[in-house]
Amino acid sequence: MVTLTFLITSCSLLICSIPMIQGWNIYVEVINISSTPIYVALQSCEYYTSLVAILCISIPKVIDIFSRIVLNPYIGNIKQILFSGALITPSLTILDLVTLLYIVPNADLNALTFIIKIKVILTVATGAVLIHKFGGKKQWRKYNLLLVFSMICIGRIFSIFRLYFKGNIWTYMTIVNIICDISGVLFFIILSIKWFLFIYQETKFKSLTKDQYLCNVYVLSLISCAIGWVLSVYSNNSNTDWCYTNTFHLILYTFSYGVYYVFIFMFEGRAIQREIIATKVR
Repeated sequence: MVTLTFLITSCSLLICSIPMIQGWNIYVEVINISSTPIYVALQSCEYYTSLVAILCISIPKVIDIFSRIVLNPYIGNIKQILFSGALITPSLTILDLVTLLYIVPNADLNALTFIIKIKVILTVATGAVLIHKFGGKKQWRKYNLLLVFSMICIGRIFSIFRLYFKGNIWTYMTIVNIICDISGVLFFIILSIKWFLFIYQETKFKSLTKDQYLCNVYVLSLISCAIGWVLSVYSNNSNTDWCYTNTFHLILYTFSYGVYYVFIFMFEGRAIQREIIATKVR
């Protein structure tokens, strides 16, 4: 699972980076791109503040993860839980730092577009790996999760390339993008419903295991992040024209990852604390 996810992620990131590496210009219908809503949103104080707020949440978690690894004598019992934080937090935190320190000061829309797309890819990639790891191979089959992940990756690739075209090519790419997004999200919802029905039956006779509890956390975290992502993209016309994404929707997109961080940190932390207490008692 990890190897295939890594390969799909690497290929997707490489393909998504082509427009930025080649120096393509995003197609806009106006002469002055600095007058577009997305450019204004990128330069706004509100968006800058939202990035700072997200970093204030994520950076302490990065420090917490590494301090537990270095200082905690019970690391052997919680290393699987810390593994998830080590996967999720540093990568997304680095991307937010790049956005804050480089993209915003330079108003680089190509880099912003790339960062936004790869955040989705990395989030779904780590989520799929963790759900498969803690949810079990029977309930979360590898190829079902890889199908969801692949659909999201294909959607991100088309969503970034269509920004550089117009006419029929733009229309076809937009249609593929929307179909992949809807298919991936709906399939994941179906898999999640099946999982929660399984958990409902299991908890009739016994309590949740640590792995089942953590899997619930990651599933619900991904769903909460996806809701924010869908609302930010599809609640206005930003999916049909990225340049018309306004400040509110850019901030909504940013805070959807804040919800993702908080949800995981809060409930994952409870599992870590419980494991440490249990170890001390033994």
